[in-house]
Amino acid sequence: MGVRVCFSGAETLRTLQESPLGAYIQLFADRLLKEGHSKQSAGHNFRVVRSFSRWMLQKKLGLGVLNEQLAEQYLQLCSRRGKLFRQDRSTLCRLLAVLREAGAIAPKPLEVSVLGPLEKLENDFERYLTQERGFAHSF
Repeated sequence: MGVRVCFSGAETLRTLQESPLGAYIQLFADRLLKEGHSKQSAGHNFRVVRSFSRWMLQKKLGLGVLNEQLAEQYLQLCSRRGKLFRQDRSTLCRLLAVLREAGAIAPKPLEVSVLGPLEKLENDFERYLTQERGFAHSF
């Protein structure tokens, strides 16, 4: 699934490719293909990324500051505007993972805490659901 498959308008695709995330859009498309997303699902993922990228441009933010806290700030803004969808969080988690794999953003900081075996199991399962299966926290 190439990026072009998800967009009917050349202007939309050009805008996305010229964004701060533009150099990584094909890698993101490859990830969606690998995960087996439908054209409709991939289109939604790209719309979220395009909107997030526009927000980054408005705030004059580069890739150097991109992390989970910034993505969460954006998601909270979307939520307040009533424009947050269930899968948006997993889309941005997927995007951050692609950018980290490409070396475009800093690695995720290690979480330092002392967990018991049950808490570790719960955290590992939550990580599996969000990162591997695309589930998102509900609001």
